[in-house]
Amino acid sequence: MPAPAPRRPLATRQDVALIMVERRLRLWAKRSWVGMVWPIATPLVLLALYLFVFKSVLRVQFHDYPAFLFSGLIPWTFLVNAVTNSVQSISSDADLVRRSRFAYELLPLACVAAAALFSLAVLAGFIVYQAATGHLVYSVVGELVPALVSLYLFVGGLSMLVALFDLYNRDLRWVLGSLLTVWFFLLPIVYPQDRLGHRLSFLRSVDPMSLIIGEFRYALVSGRVFEPIHVLDVFLISVAFFLACLVVFRRVSPQLPRVA
Repeated sequence: MPAPAPRRPLATRQDVALIMVERRLRLWAKRSWVGMVWPIATPLVLLALYLFVFKSVLRVQFHDYPAFLFSGLIPWTFLVNAVTNSVQSISSDADLVRRSRFAYELLPLACVAAAALFSLAVLAGFIVYQAATGHLVYSVVGELVPALVSLYLFVGGLSMLVALFDLYNRDLRWVLGSLLTVWFFLLPIVYPQDRLGHRLSFLRSVDPMSLIIGEFRYALVSGRVFEPIHVLDVFLISVAFFLACLVVFRRVSPQLPRVA
């Protein structure tokens, strides 16, 4: 009598996560080369647009404005790509959610991980450019590590929230672009933080994205080290936000097969 075939081990959470990320990349690339190129091209297109508006039309006088602008666009376009792709990550995979039991938070987080790959490619290219032009201070590049971790955690938590919200109310997907546009102009991306005005200056200390963009600018453009206490604050805020969103998501997740 032949020996029974060995039972195939169940996929680990890491295996499922990798499958989800690969699947998301395949969906972006399916029958469209633009799907793979556009996440990298987006910050370059926005850079050209805002340079034209603020340098050629409004004639803003600011030292090294292209590098200043691009260093803020890198984390912002990552957030936009991740969140806009995450918002329907559960509702568009309703059949998968109903048929299979797994960590459902991996659906929006796979979108975040896939978007992070493109953003890291853009960031690497910008670092090479800054080094080639002699504007990079190599000793502070390592300061980007906590900024990247904080950015990923914050965007990951936000992506889980919007994916859950969309599952219960489909209105968010229609207004998300407008909400992100308002948020964009409240952040110090196209202008320095001191131009925000007295009434909105409090946003510099309560909006994690404002602080994260500051960390990117300090390391990539100013060549200075962000204050350690601020780096720690941003990291702790991002960790707390991610964990809070994860707790909410996992409390609701048993209901997802019925709601999806």
